[in-house]
Amino acid sequence: MIDPDESGVKFDHSRVRQCTEEIQNLVLSILNKAIAEKLTTTILNLREAYLGTLQRCLGSLEKTYQQDYEDSIHTTGQESESETQRASEALKQVSDVFLAI
Repeated sequence: MIDPDESGVKFDHSRVRQCTEEIQNLVLSILNKAIAEKLTTTILNLREAYLGTLQRCLGSLEKTYQQDYEDSIHTTGQESESETQRASEALKQVSDVFLAI
């Protein structure tokens, strides 16, 4: 259907609708790309922060384990697996899985 507007210029309603949809799709595409890039960057930053925290915890656990191990050898004369060692091993497993992602 072609109707003249107030200035007398004729236009096609279906063509206007089609152009409007194309503009909407273009805007949505640009927004989706921007959001995806921002989300990816944020997730990578969170991953790095999490890995850094895991590595610091692991280092602390290993240091504590070494101290516990040395104390155990001095007091009992025997080697024994401590809670710290088990926690350290568990944290290593979590870290390895996270690094594999």
